[in-house]
Amino acid sequence: MAVGYRSAPAVHPLENALFAAVNSEGPTVRLTAAALYGNGCCTAPSGGARQTLVEFARDLPVSFLEQGAVVTMPADALLPFSFALEPESRR
Repeated sequence: MAVGYRSAPAVHPLENALFAAVNSEGPTVRLTAAALYGNGCCTAPSGGARQTLVEFARDLPVSFLEQGAVVTMPADALLPFSFALEPESRR
């Protein structure tokens, strides 16, 4: 499933798209790509969106505009020191 959003005056639109995908498809949803689009020159995901992306799909390709050029990189490259929750079986 691909998710994306257009930058707008909304609260956390990318996170909302991700949560909607998980809510719709269940916890085993497989995300294939994320694309961000906005009216400005830079549409890189926010810090919260980066953490959410890493939690759901660490190597998910994320595309966005940076100074007029399309940039695509894996989610974990956007947040190099992210935390990962331990699965309950390891606690």
